[in-house]
Amino acid sequence: SFATISGAGPNGALAQDDSDALAKQKPVAIVAGAIGDVQIQVGNDDWRKAYALDLISPMTQLKTGNDGQLIIVYLYDDHRESLGPNSTGKSDYRGLTNTSGKYRKEPSRSGGLEYSVPYITKVKLYQGLFTNASAPNEMKKELDFMSAYVDVVRFPPIFHWRNAGLNPYRMQIFDEKKQFIYGKAVSQPVYNFPARAPFQLTKSGTYYWQVIGPQDQIIVAQYAFRLLTKVLVKWVAQQERDFAAAQAKQPGDTISFTEMFLVYNHFKTLDKGIHLLQNWAKLEPTNPNVFRYLCRAYILKGCPLLAQQALQQEIKLGGNDPVGP
Repeated sequence: SFATISGAGPNGALAQDDSDALAKQKPVAIVAGAIGDVQIQVGNDDWRKAYALDLISPMTQLKTGNDGQLIIVYLYDDHRESLGPNSTGKSDYRGLTNTSGKYRKEPSRSGGLEYSVPYITKVKLYQGLFTNASAPNEMKKELDFMSAYVDVVRFPPIFHWRNAGLNPYRMQIFDEKKQFIYGKAVSQPVYNFPARAPFQLTKSGTYYWQVIGPQDQIIVAQYAFRLLTKVLVKWVAQQERDFAAAQAKQPGDTISFTEMFLVYNHFKTLDKGIHLLQNWAKLEPTNPNVFRYLCRAYILKGCPLLAQQALQQEIKLGGNDPVGP
């Protein structure tokens, strides 16, 4: 049976309340694959079905049934650990402990890259985020927002947005604290940031951008992007090729989807991250976590109606995702 931590005794075992608190600390790993009967217990919560993209904190307990297989990725060095059928384990800070049954550990495939906790998972939902979801023509406006993107593979970057037939467009850039730092009026729905602009963008820097029309219409809602160094551009491109190869071999493989999710979140490439989650939702439409993070991605892109629809789908699939006041 799966061991449960109970009250403290002379040996210094953790009390139940301590175990519950530890299990709700900062995540240390993420579920990359949950095939068949895989169950997860976070602290004192009830056991529930595990899905890819479940975040794992210390003291989280895991078990598999007769047909279960679990693969998790630890964030501190990108290594994998897995449980086969009829197996159990408990997460610690650096790996699974108290394992029984079929257990395996694989070295990092990225050479030990330390991933940050995916920033998209930290977005807290509250009612005010969805205020404009019922605004007139909101869906059309949001689909326009979704067509905008930043080409961060190039340096300086190129900004693209939908042609609304307006002139001029005011393309604006802000620093990491959302302070205005650069603006340019242009006649076309694309802007190549000049190599000799009065303000120089920094490689690996995080910025925000937006586009405003001549009557102060929001053409692109303000959202963040991060520029990459040449080395990182090449590395991300290799990860994308590996992902494409994995999907060609096994369409819908959640392990490769999870790895790309970590990559895009680590480098805050929101545009590519949204595209990844949209494709994932088509291939695994029963995973509530995919819609959970699509909801947050849409919020970051300034699309409350699309976010609301993703949240509704998550709840429909059994997700627990309360919206604060």
